[in-house]
Amino acid sequence: MRLIAVVLLLLSTATPASAATNFSAWARAGNTALTQFYDDNTGLYRTTNWWNAANALNAELDSDRLLGTRTGRAHAATTHAKHSAGGFLNHYYDDEGWWALTWINAHELTRDPRYLATARAIFKDITGGWDSVCGGGVWWNRDRRYKNAITNELFTTIAAKLARVTGEPEYRDWAVRGWNWFAATGMLNRGGLINDGLTPDCKSNVGATWTYNQGVVLQALVELAALTRDRAYLDTAHRIASAATRMLSVDQRVLLEPCEPSCGADGPQFKGIFMRGLRDLHRADGRAEYRAFITHNAHSLWTRSRTSTNHFGLSWSGPHDTADAARQSSAQDALNAALVTGALIPSPRPPRPTACTEQGAASAQGRVVSLLLCSTGFHGRVLGFQPGDQVYVSTDGLRYAMTTASPSTPGGFWGRFRTCLRIGEAAPVCTPHSG
Repeated sequence: MRLIAVVLLLLSTATPASAATNFSAWARAGNTALTQFYDDNTGLYRTTNWWNAANALNAELDSDRLLGTRTGRAHAATTHAKHSAGGFLNHYYDDEGWWALTWINAHELTRDPRYLATARAIFKDITGGWDSVCGGGVWWNRDRRYKNAITNELFTTIAAKLARVTGEPEYRDWAVRGWNWFAATGMLNRGGLINDGLTPDCKSNVGATWTYNQGVVLQALVELAALTRDRAYLDTAHRIASAATRMLSVDQRVLLEPCEPSCGADGPQFKGIFMRGLRDLHRADGRAEYRAFITHNAHSLWTRSRTSTNHFGLSWSGPHDTADAARQSSAQDALNAALVTGALIPSPRPPRPTACTEQGAASAQGRVVSLLLCSTGFHGRVLGFQPGDQVYVSTDGLRYAMTTASPSTPGGFWGRFRTCLRIGEAAPVCTPHSG
């Protein structure tokens, strides 16, 4: 059974409280750094890939809208001129979907009809990936071997946005049809999170609950609620958002990707996509916990994951690892979301009391790991660490083992759990996991 490595950084418990934060300055600084990755010769972004470039450009367009800058518009014009001959089509329907969303955004910002025409053409191509296998849905790519969540979330979101922008009923019908199929597949699991895709026999594969799968669907549901005036879509969106902010985060405050600390070329993009979706849900039907979550992420990015040149890393809890356009644009989505909400930093929560009994201990590199069974689940208490140390938690959702930065694992325990790291008597920093 393959274990997914999750890195938890020990966080200081001191958090600025009730102090105004200049999110505009943060977003402007991050956007300036993002634009430096753009290559005018290729119309893409250095250090990242094709689909990531669509998201990076989308972040720049949002920054233009929020900050009054014009680099996003200029880069959109260059990218469109250099790549429109190919229609922004390739082997992967999900790649096409990212570009469709970006061109809809570009059209709404600039009112340039060429961008809308491109988005419509992309959507028409993606509809060719829909068939009756598993009762409907779009294939991930043209090989037609896998139907997954992200491709179909994108499909439904594009259809709903095009319905709003054009007023054409065909797009509305596709949006409703896309969601009805998706909702019946079981990819939205009982815990409120979305798994990666379907098995060959059309069942949920209980795959990783990537953050971007929880984010694109929020945009789809917000658009569907507005199109149909049916609040049930928002209710579903709140269920997903609540589960994601609780289960895919460090202490329900800072977003955590299941693949951290090693997410390849794709994973660094995911969290920003979630923040876009949470931003849209908060604007449509705001809740204080969303505002606080967005704020905490922006603050953690700025204070823990930023370099002196305003580049951001993979882990939003820090420390900074490396700079690239995927990491930068993902962080930019979070900073833009914070600028939209205009939130203040809330006061830190007091630690939750728990009743614990020690279940055993093990050592790794001379450091003791005590495993505690608590009233709220399994907790791991790490003794002798310093702020900034990294502790690795390996989990498949049912069992876990805690190690330091060594390949050995001191042991495993079965059960659903929440891992908490504590220094002395300070408030614990926790992240939940479930099967």
